[in-house]
Amino acid sequence: MTDYMRQSVTALILVLTSLTGGCSFSTDYVIVNSSGASVQIIYTIAPTSIDPLAATGVGIPAMLPASQLSGREWRKLSATEFAFDRVNRTVTVSLPPNQGLLITRGGDYNPNPPLAQKFIIEEIRIAGPNGEITLKGDAVPKAFVVVPKPFYSFGPPTLLKLTYT
Repeated sequence: MTDYMRQSVTALILVLTSLTGGCSFSTDYVIVNSSGASVQIIYTIAPTSIDPLAATGVGIPAMLPASQLSGREWRKLSATEFAFDRVNRTVTVSLPPNQGLLITRGGDYNPNPPLAQKFIIEEIRIAGPNGEITLKGDAVPKAFVVVPKPFYSFGPPTLLKLTYT
């Protein structure tokens, strides 16, 4: 094998390794307010042996303009922008129009999770100018829709959203 061939094979191995080696993806679950007014969002985190906010994979809820969701440059909410009831494991946020609220972040997206796998958010209530939506149990993860990735992106979906209109 010539030096050129050896270098080419090494370069090819490095490229393939970098493309496939870090294939762990984080999936963001986002509530988007597409109405013309602020909406109140209350979500309940499932019982857990660790801090409920930490169990969401997000910690402090975060917000981002809906037009920038693909950028994932989330702004953590300040203590005055949300309320957390530790006893009931509920988070309350007023979400302005055209904003996205990151409520949980999971590992690789699985459209058909095993029955034993429980979604960390038990309930979501959204109240706004166009009525109230309440989702409980299995209806919660099913309400989120996969946001398609650009054609050049690899791997499973990394953004799922629930839109209030």
